[in-house]
Amino acid sequence: MIKDRFKFRAWNKKERIMHYKAEQTYDTFTGSPRIWKQSFSDVLDDENYIVEQCTGIKDANGKLVFEGDIIFINGEKWRVIWNDEDCAFFFSNLKEVYHQPIFPDFYTMASDFEVIGDIHENPELMK
Repeated sequence: MIKDRFKFRAWNKKERIMHYKAEQTYDTFTGSPRIWKQSFSDVLDDENYIVEQCTGIKDANGKLVFEGDIIFINGEKWRVIWNDEDCAFFFSNLKEVYHQPIFPDFYTMASDFEVIGDIHENPELMK
C-alpha cells in the first residue's frame, strides 16, 4: 500500500541494532529499541545510522519490504536497493541489477517471494 511507502527503519552501526518507525523519532524517543534523537532529521544526519525506506510492497507472508532487505524469489537471493539516478527501488545480486523498477503492485507480477533477512543483520545471505 502506498501509505507504507513512507515508513523508514534505521540501522545503528555502533550498537548493531535495527530501529523500525524511525520516521516517528521526536523528543528523543521512538519505538523499541529507542532512538535518542530530537527528530528524524537528526537520525538522517547521524553517520552512525543507515536509514532505509519501505518499498510499499509486502512479501508472501505479509512482511513489508525495505531497502536493504534480502529476498528469495524464483530460486535466487536478491537485495533491494535504491537507485538515486532513477529514483526507484531495484533488485540487485552480486552480479547484476535487475533493470525493472519495483513498484507497489510488483507482487502481482512475482508468484512468490519472501524477505529472508537484511544486509545488516544477515550479510552472510548474500554470499
